[in-house]
Amino acid sequence: MRIRHRLGAVIGAVAVTAPLTTASAHAALPETEHDEASEVYGLAVVPGDPDDPRFPLDWDSADTAVLTCDPAGGTHPKARQACAAVDRAGSIAGINGPTLCPMVLSPVTAFSWGAETYEETHDNLCFLKQKKRAVFDFMSRR
Repeated sequence: MRIRHRLGAVIGAVAVTAPLTTASAHAALPETEHDEASEVYGLAVVPGDPDDPRFPLDWDSADTAVLTCDPAGGTHPKARQACAAVDRAGSIAGINGPTLCPMVLSPVTAFSWGAETYEETHDNLCFLKQKKRAVFDFMSRR
């Protein structure tokens, strides 16, 4: 697994998901609960690996969520657990849970923008969910 921090990929993630995440954030967070001190993360899980031509990124199958911390909320179904994990580790990049997953190569790439710019590709969804805990555990159909 590799960690890559590339502005171009993150800007692409924002361009593809910004309308969806912006609308979702406003629908999920009443103005009274969202203040300027809140940490707001745009999150996306995209099937594929940007560095492996056998597994191109499939943005049509991407899952997205908005996570706000202080207070926990947004469209993320496990906002409290995700914010607690980020708080304990100091960042999404710092979260490094143990993994025990099947060795199936079906890569997924996790992106974050906003409060933290982050990108990392994992061998499969199991590795992502176990390593990064609740932060990227928001997919409804997988």
